[in-house]
Formats: sequence, C-alpha cells, structure tokens
Amino acid sequence: MAFSIPKWEYKAVLHTDDETLNKFGKEGWELVCAGGKGGNYLFFKRPIEIAESKTEKKSFKYEE
Repeated sequence: MAFSIPKWEYKAVLHTDDETLNKFGKEGWELVCAGGKGGNYLFFKRPIEIAESKTEKKSFKYEE
C-alpha cells in the first residue's frame, strides 16, 4: 500500500491579536502549541502544498 508522508512548514510568533490569528487560519496555518521562552510564543504548522498553491503566480492579460 502506497502512502505519502505530509511535508510541513512551521511558524513561531509572539502572542498576537485576533485579527492576525484569523488571517493565519485563512492562510491554512494551524496552531499546534503555545509556550517557548517566557510562554509568549505561538507555534503553527501547515502542509507545504497549501503554501505552494498560495504563492503560485496567476496569469492575466494586460490591456491598456
């Protein structure tokens, strides 16, 4: 049986406001834990495939 192992990217940020957290969620980031030095960091992860699809260049036709 074949299966693929997911690839992840990670982000660590200082505690932030709700607006920024909602933005991260829309971008596919998932909060996995809080802590770190002083307990002030939030750690997120998301599959790399989501990150790649978000950065794809979109083609468009330019007209004057």
